[in-house]
Amino acid sequence: MSRTVRRIPDGSPCNRPTAGGQSLVEFGLILPFMLVFLLGIADLGRLFASAIVVQAATRDGAEAAAQEYVQLARDSTIDPSTFYTTIHAKAEAVTCAEAQRLPGVTTDSSGACTQPIIAICVHDNGYSISGVPQSGDPGCGAYAGTADPACTGVASPWTTALDPTGLPYVEVRMCDRFDMLTQVPMFHLGPLYLQQTSTFVAALY
Repeated sequence: MSRTVRRIPDGSPCNRPTAGGQSLVEFGLILPFMLVFLLGIADLGRLFASAIVVQAATRDGAEAAAQEYVQLARDSTIDPSTFYTTIHAKAEAVTCAEAQRLPGVTTDSSGACTQPIIAICVHDNGYSISGVPQSGDPGCGAYAGTADPACTGVASPWTTALDPTGLPYVEVRMCDRFDMLTQVPMFHLGPLYLQQTSTFVAALY
């Protein structure tokens, strides 16, 4: 019994690579780049949202502290030795509460933020509180949180000047470490530091 072997001519459809296999290979090659691109877009969204939170937190903290300043300055029974610490506590509490929406926030046992770093300064040289002349906020230059040399905005010198209107004001600074999700081999995207300074005038008219 003989068997006939039929040779398929070159160029016939059976000898050609399938389009489906070629597409699968191409998709496998571009998939890593697509994932990095999509993660990059997500990172940009997270970064933008965090920047808005940092800005809002410092602004709200400065405003709340300035209003506290006005109330305390008009209180004849206030103890001058606790004046600045009370304002600092108010600013830090409000700023830290707003910052809870940031990723990676840490607090100590009292609930105060250790990350992000928060610094507060009351600028009121020349003002008298309960009849006692003030030489300036002794807490300027101190900050809550862990020291980080990358937070240059928080650690920069504080001015002793009053507001151009001559009124006292509160300055709140924040530095938040932002870690990127997107990491590409040989192109390490290290942490970014979102830094913001906000001031609010204490309306002592």
